[in-house]
Amino acid sequence: HGGNSSNILLLAAQKLSSYLNTGVTNRIECIDVSHNHGDNAVASLVVYENGIIDHSKYRRYNLNKEVNGNDILAMQLVLNQRIKSSTELPLPDVFVIDGGKNQYNAVTKIIQQNTNNPHKPHIHVISIFKGKNRDPKLDSIIINENTVIRAVDEPILFKLIQSLRDEAHRFAITGHRKMSQKKITHSVLDDISNIGATKKRALIAYFGSSKSIANATIQELQKVRGIGLQLAIQIYAHFHEQ
Repeated sequence: HGGNSSNILLLAAQKLSSYLNTGVTNRIECIDVSHNHGDNAVASLVVYENGIIDHSKYRRYNLNKEVNGNDILAMQLVLNQRIKSSTELPLPDVFVIDGGKNQYNAVTKIIQQNTNNPHKPHIHVISIFKGKNRDPKLDSIIINENTVIRAVDEPILFKLIQSLRDEAHRFAITGHRKMSQKKITHSVLDDISNIGATKKRALIAYFGSSKSIANATIQELQKVRGIGLQLAIQIYAHFHEQ
C-alpha cells in the first residue's frame, strides 16, 4: 500500500513539473499559519520529497507579536527565515501556500525579492484555494498568473497538494495549541506552589483554559486527578483572594 501511495505522489509531482514547465520536482514545501485572534502565531512547514511526505523534515516557526493576524506579514517572516536557513535545509523546487490571488501575488513577490540573484535557484509558488461551501472537490490551484486548475481536472495532482495543505494546517494547529498551553501553564499556574508539571497538565486537560480553572469551585478542582482537598483550596484561594 505504501508503495502504491508513493507512486501516486511521484506521478502528482511529475504532473506539477509539466504544469510549471520545469525539470523534476523533487521537493515541495507547504506553509500554513495558525493564530488565535492574532495571538501566538505559529507557522508550519511540511515537506514532500522524492515520493513521500517526510515528517522528519517538518519545521515550526514561532512568529513575533507584530504579526497580529496579518497572514501576509507572517508568510514574509517565515519565508525570510526559511530562505536564510537554506544551508541547513535545501530550498524546495516549489512552495505551496493556502489562499487566493492576493496571497499568491504577495508570496511570489517575497520569493522573488529573496532569491533575486544568479546563485540562488528559482523557486516556484503555487496556491491552493477553497471552492464554494469549502467543498474539497471544488478546490482550485493557481499555477501562475494565467493558469488556474480545478481539482476535478487533475485529481492525482490535487491528492498531493491537498494532503500537503491539510497536513500543514494540522501541524500548525498542534503547534499553536502547544504554544497556547505553554503560555497558560506559565502565566497562571506558576505562581501557585505545590503544583508540578504533571498537575498543571492535568488541570489544563480537564478545564481547557486558565479562565475555567480560575472560575472552578473547590469541588470541581478536586475532580482533577492528583488534586486533593488541600491543593484545591489553595488553587481556589489563589484566584479569589485578590
